[in-house]
Amino acid sequence: MDFNLWNFSIAVCALIVAIVSILYTFYTNQRSVKLTGFDVAQHQERPDLFEFDICNDSNRSFQILNIELLDEKQTPIRILDFEPMTRLRYETPTGVKYKYSPININSWEYASPVDLPHVLCVSEKINTSYYIEGHHQTVFVKISCDKKIHRFKKHQLFSAHFDNNYQGNDVDN
Repeated sequence: MDFNLWNFSIAVCALIVAIVSILYTFYTNQRSVKLTGFDVAQHQERPDLFEFDICNDSNRSFQILNIELLDEKQTPIRILDFEPMTRLRYETPTGVKYKYSPININSWEYASPVDLPHVLCVSEKINTSYYIEGHHQTVFVKISCDKKIHRFKKHQLFSAHFDNNYQGNDVDN
C-alpha cells in the first residue's frame, strides 16, 4: 500500500512539472512588440513630427503589416507627405524676399516611415517618424502583424499622451 502511494505522488509531481514546462514554453515563444521614445517635434511653419521606436521584445521574428495613427476618438490621423524646408531671407532692390530651400535641414527633421510590410527580427529596434495633421494631446498607434502579438490578437494598440502645453522638441529656425 505504501508503494502505491509513493508511485501516485511521483506521477502527480511529474504531471505538474510537465504542465509547467508546457506553459513556460508557450509563454517564452510568444511574440511581443514594444513602442518607446514617443516624441513630437513642433515647428512654427511645419506640421507636427511624431516619432517613436518599435522594438521586438521577443525571441521570434514577425512581420509588421500596418501602422496606423489614431486620435483621441480612435479616428485615423492623416499622415502628411511633407518635406521640410528652410526659409532663407535675401534682399533685392525691390525689398526683402523669402525663399524656401532644403539646405540647413537636420536629418532628424525628415520623416522616416517604415516600409511596409517590414520583418522585425529578434531584438531589433527601428526608429520611425511621421508628419501628422493637426495637434494632438493623445496619439494611439495601432500595430498590425502577421502573427499574434497581444494575447490572441494580431494587432496591438499603444498610446502616447502629451501635456496641454507640451512643446516637444521646439525648433525655431
